[in-house]
Order: sequence, then structure tokens, then C-alpha cells
Amino acid sequence: MLEPNERDIDLEALVEELIYKEKLLNITNSIHAAKNLDEILLYIPDQMLELFDVEKLTMYAVDLSKNELFSKFKIGSEIGEIRVKIDKKSIAGYTAYAKTFINIEDAYNKEELIRIDPELSFNQNYDIQSGYRTKQVLASAILFRGEMLGVVQLINKKSGGKFGENEIASVNEIANTLGIAFYNQSSRQMKAPTKFSYLVKKNLITEQELNSIILKSRETQKGIIPILKKEFGIDKKEILYSLANFYNCPFTDFDPRIIIDKTLLKGLSTDYFMKNHWTPFRKIKDTVEVLVDDPDNMHKLNEIQSFFNSSQVRLIGALPEDIIKYLQGIRKNFKKGAFRLNRFMSE
Repeated sequence: MLEPNERDIDLEALVEELIYKEKLLNITNSIHAAKNLDEILLYIPDQMLELFDVEKLTMYAVDLSKNELFSKFKIGSEIGEIRVKIDKKSIAGYTAYAKTFINIEDAYNKEELIRIDPELSFNQNYDIQSGYRTKQVLASAILFRGEMLGVVQLINKKSGGKFGENEIASVNEIANTLGIAFYNQSSRQMKAPTKFSYLVKKNLITEQELNSIILKSRETQKGIIPILKKEFGIDKKEILYSLANFYNCPFTDFDPRIIIDKTLLKGLSTDYFMKNHWTPFRKIKDTVEVLVDDPDNMHKLNEIQSFFNSSQVRLIGALPEDIIKYLQGIRKNFKKGAFRLNRFMSE
């Protein structure tokens, strides 16, 4: 029969184990919920640091075209990148090369490294430059169906000592989850081009730059297109062509010489169209051309079809700011108050 103190110890251990498993489950859920690879590389490691109580944790994805691993990190609002060759000259590189996991008590102990592989070495450059001292390292390859997709690497247990069996099991469990997530993300990227994939295909920006722009746009609440134009010098015509290629729909630039057909807007509110970024544009024989910023938006398409139910409609893509410029142009051609809202009253 357990003594009172022993029961307290058992209960405390059970509570700690439940908390640990809950944290592990939360990490697994966060990995599956991530929208893209960048979210996994940038935000999941922070959760894992707390779980494993380590000083550093790095998550790498693979770039097979360069035979490298790469990781990402944030410095303020900027995104940085680390790259490591897949070879035996670093612990992470070797882990990817051998598709294995490594548990090292002291990275500076050459004999310990040689026991793993005679050619394995530890790259001390970071330690030398930063004054940091790497000791324990636990690294696991991220695999899916035998395909090497990345590496997760833990450095320096805060409590000291070699990583134990429970930590190895947890890292392997997370690596398995990451393998599925990395595979799904890469499959998504291959199957579903983005609105700006054409710019990557034409080598105007790299895939990594595009991912960084998308992430920056999300974090700063700035549009992707202004970042492309201002920070990367991408010509507007190239952006419009990329959008046309994605939507399979022509996109037009603003032309101040062209004025919206006023008969199509009779009795309607330009404010409504400015807010919703679509507008009747012009009529050519029996076809009404409509400017819209998102030709795949079903809500807008239903509105357009409802409004022109007896006419043939041709969609033309345009940037929101260009649609607004056209509407501002038509306002100048009418006296104030000429437009009355007699439809979309609930809007």
C-alpha cells in the first residue's frame, strides 16, 4: 500500500504527464491547422521550445533542387533564412542525409560523433560567431513514405544531461506529423498555383520571396500588389497578366480616356460599386462588360448575373483602385446627386 507521500508523488507525476500530452496534442493540431509551410517553420518551434524545455529549436524543410535544408526566422517584421547543406559536415545535414535521428550528449565530443559516423562533424561557425556553446543535440529526420522532407533539431536541455526516451518518442511523433504536413503543403503548392505564380515562373521573384511577401501582407495588413510594386519593382502590366493567367479572364489597366457607359449606371449608387469593387463598364451590342476585382467571387457573380439576367455578361478583371478611378471619372460627368440608390437598398 502506498504511503501518503508516495500517493502525492504519483498524482503529481500523472498531472505533469497529462499536461505534457496536452501540449504535445496542441502542437500536433497547430501543425495540421497551418495554412502554409512558412507558418510551420516560423511559429511551431516556439511551442516546441516550451514543451521540451530547450534553449534552441530549429525546424528545417528540404530544398532538393539545391540539396539543402532551409529554415526561417523573424527579426522584427523581416523574414530571415538559414541554409544547411545535406551532407555529413553538420548534424542537421547528416540527419537529412542518413534519414535518421541523432541523440548527442556533447556536440564537441569528436569520439561521440565518430561513433555515429566516422565522417560526421559538427559545424562550430555559429558558436564561434555568437559565443554560444552547443551541448546536447536531438535531431530527427522528417519523412513521409520514405521521402526526406526536413529535419527538426533540439539543442541544449535546460536541465542538462542527454535527451531521454520520452523526449525521443515525442520528437519522433512530431516528426511524423510534420512529414504529413510538409507533404500536404508541397502537394498543395504543386496542384494549386497562386494569383502570382506567373511572376515566379517568369523569374521576376522567387518562390521564397513570394511566400515572404504573402506573410508580410498578412502581418502588416498591406496588400500584396503594393508590396510587389513598391518593394520589388514589379511592373503593373506583369501583375495584371499574372492575375489574368490565374483567373483565366482578361485584366485591364486604368485608361483615363475611357468613361463608363452612363446608361448602365442610371439610378444606381457609385458608392455601392466603389465599396464592392465591381461595376458595369460598357455595352457592346448585346453584351455587357463588367469590371470586377475577383472574377471567382461567387457572391459578386450572383449579383452581376441577377442584375443583368436578360443580357450576356463578359467579365473583365481590374484592380480595386482602378475600378474606383473609373467610378470617380463618371461622377465628374454628372451633377452632384444624379445617382440615386434604387437597388441594393439593404447594402
